[in-house]
Amino acid sequence: MARGKVKRVVRKKVKKQEENFNWTLEKIANFVKEKAYYIWEEEGKPQGKDLDIWLKAEKEVLSRLIKT
Repeated sequence: MARGKVKRVVRKKVKKQEENFNWTLEKIANFVKEKAYYIWEEEGKPQGKDLDIWLKAEKEVLSRLIKT
């Protein structure tokens, strides 16, 4: 295979991986958002605890991803 063709193939693969990575980050963010909403509801919809709830949701979602 010629060098130029190899470079094009590699670029396409890298670009595809980047697109998949971005989509995955978006999906993770949506999971965190949903989890935060459920935690907020479970805790009685408290005011002023947005950051605490968000961080708790992030921790739960990311710990599940790490385990798999």
